[in-house]
Amino acid sequence: MLEAHGIRKGDVVSLLMPNSAEYIIGYFACWQLGALAGPVNSLLKEHEIEFVMNNSEAKAILVHSEFQERVANISSQLPHLQSIITFDDERKRALGTHSGVLALGSTRMKRIETRRRRAHPVMMRSSSTRPARRETERLFAHAWQRHRECATN
Repeated sequence: MLEAHGIRKGDVVSLLMPNSAEYIIGYFACWQLGALAGPVNSLLKEHEIEFVMNNSEAKAILVHSEFQERVANISSQLPHLQSIITFDDERKRALGTHSGVLALGSTRMKRIETRRRRAHPVMMRSSSTRPARRETERLFAHAWQRHRECATN
């Protein structure tokens, strides 16, 4: 599914979902393609979601239908966003197939060459204090730069 939306190695895919099996499936699908999964806290307000997605330059978002309206309201302010993918109960979609991951692509994991250092996702919270938020933004910017270096080499 992500490949069909033009997601490739090095791209960022935001995940705006409740804790669920689909969240884990989304993470693994990103890793399988070599994309970076960017978690978005479902408690964030629209302007905070906008900041996180613009800061990460997310090309796509996997969103639970419960949060789809929030993304639709800010989509015009997300210049990098190319695809909004509603991603709900995949168990129902997978019934009758041999794998619950088929909706996202192959069940065989591909080996992706990366450097030893990898970028790690940073969860930004609305309750962060200003100094802590600035430090989180600095760390996120550094992690993002490292990710881009790894993705282009």
